[in-house]
Amino acid sequence: PTVQKAISPSSTYLKASLKSKSPKVNEEIEIQVQSTKPFQTLSYNLIGRGDILLSRKVNLPAPNKDLNFRILAPPNAAPKATLVVYTVFEDEVVADAMDFEIQGSLDNFINVALSSTQTEPGRELDIVVTTKPNSLIG
Repeated sequence: PTVQKAISPSSTYLKASLKSKSPKVNEEIEIQVQSTKPFQTLSYNLIGRGDILLSRKVNLPAPNKDLNFRILAPPNAAPKATLVVYTVFEDEVVADAMDFEIQGSLDNFINVALSSTQTEPGRELDIVVTTKPNSLIG
């Protein structure tokens, strides 16, 4: 789906870009944030499986239009994460968001139970899978 760009009264915009190729769980991911106007603080949230996994504020020594930073990809960010970056210019919140895939194992509890320990071809067998909420099973 196409998303329309937001309209900023001050013509101020942020753009977040993923600089790392093939991000993986438990590895650092490099992010670049660019702005049409210099900013001195930037906040970001990393969201995975519906939870906020990281929430940070970066204070720059001097206003800048470009910032590169790294974050460690936690296991619960896989398989897909969302990064939201934002700052405040005067009374205006300026933000951007991006979705990206994170490779690696998922830290999931999973229990598989069978209705029978032995069966024959053509017979019914119930398989019960139990996991924590928002777990991904494929």
